Amino acid sequence: MNKKILMALSACTLAFAACDDDYDDWAAPQSNPQNEIISFGNGSVAAVGAIDFATVTTDSVQVCTITAPTASDASYAPRYQIVLGGESAFDITPAGLMSADELRTYVETTFGRRPTDRTIDAVLSMWVSNGTTDVRTESAAFRIVARPVAPEISAHYYIIGQPAGPSGWDPTCTLVPFSHSGADVYDDPVFTVTFSADSVSDSGDMWFAVIDDKTIEQNDWSYVFGAREGNGKNLVGEEGKIARRSELTDDGSFLLKPDGAKVVRMTLNMLDGTYKIDLLNFNEFVYTPGAHNGWSQGASIKLYGAGFDGKYTGHTWLDGEFKISALPNWDGPNYGDGGEGKLSTEGGNLTAKAGFYYIEADLAALTYKLTATTWGIIGDATADGWNSDVDMVYDADGGFWYALDVPLTAGEIKFRANDGWDINVGGTTDKLEANGANIKVAEAGIYDVVLYLSNDAESHCELTKK
Repeated sequence: MNKKILMALSACTLAFAACDDDYDDWAAPQSNPQNEIISFGNGSVAAVGAIDFATVTTDSVQVCTITAPTASDASYAPRYQIVLGGESAFDITPAGLMSADELRTYVETTFGRRPTDRTIDAVLSMWVSNGTTDVRTESAAFRIVARPVAPEISAHYYIIGQPAGPSGWDPTCTLVPFSHSGADVYDDPVFTVTFSADSVSDSGDMWFAVIDDKTIEQNDWSYVFGAREGNGKNLVGEEGKIARRSELTDDGSFLLKPDGAKVVRMTLNMLDGTYKIDLLNFNEFVYTPGAHNGWSQGASIKLYGAGFDGKYTGHTWLDGEFKISALPNWDGPNYGDGGEGKLSTEGGNLTAKAGFYYIEADLAALTYKLTATTWGIIGDATADGWNSDVDMVYDADGGFWYALDVPLTAGEIKFRANDGWDINVGGTTDKLEANGANIKVAEAGIYDVVLYLSNDAESHCELTKK
């Protein structure tokens, strides 16, 4: 049953005339001001049923029904506004209709696009005017219930098929997951996955499909996602449409011929129902031009990607803005800030406070991470063994870390960052790499230790016995 709310009889009388000494006759002191107050009788506003935007096809939508109070003077013409959430006012017709687009935008902006019932506090205002005087009457609060329209979006998506290995054609296989920002999936409906392009058949083909939590729950092939373009007819390098097999005329499985590409990146926008597949090739090194080196690729520390898969790491001093360049020049692509740890070839410059950083960049997934670091020496060759570090000092002019007059015994050492093991390097003095072996110290003595950090292909150190 609709609940009717009687409109308040209190009214605010406003004059269109400016507030100065020139008053119209209606406001002259000799007039009786009671003549200008309008009686609104027993007007009311009633709430309507829930509004489901999945079924709204018109430009306007009914949000309430209005029984207009009767004005004592027929020359007063009424107009209406509805105030949502106590602050947003919209025009509304005497029949209780408001713009469907305005209501939809309000709901999505206020609550997001998740398709669930949203309750909105509303107040109806009626203004009546005879061209000189406006009188406003306001209802008590009532509620509007509206549901945004959006497809069902799961929290998790996965690749099945050849990229998932020999047992990958299984509608419950979760070996190749898409990544996601962790935000509400209706606020960020984009999912991304990268995988090796070497999972091909003898003919050079790679077949795969997409599943989600609902596919796994149902364990049903009809819930698997495929390309609307048709089985093996998916697009590459441009946006296509994705849907469950139950909506397709065939399986819609995705087909790729990597033809030398090293990595496949697939991006889903599940709100729009689209996909994009990119075949990627990456160089061994990328560059870090910025304010710290005069925006020079040649003068920058390189990041190293041993697997040619777009994943790069390296160590460098940063101070202000910088970019990651795929080439030793500006011919591109050049990667900047995509927001919240993401990279974009169209974004502004990346930024960092002055300091020495460990950089992790994934150009396939378009993500990066900066970790500020200080470095130390640890090991059984040091005075305190594996218990604590010998702190090192950074030489900004030379671009290296050093510790002088360090007593070492015959034994082993490593270099680590921030007094922890998350970031460490080892190996030999000629070649240091992440998580490498312990470094041998052949003879006891007093040493000057210098650490040249850049990347896993070029980092090295010097142990100079005095």
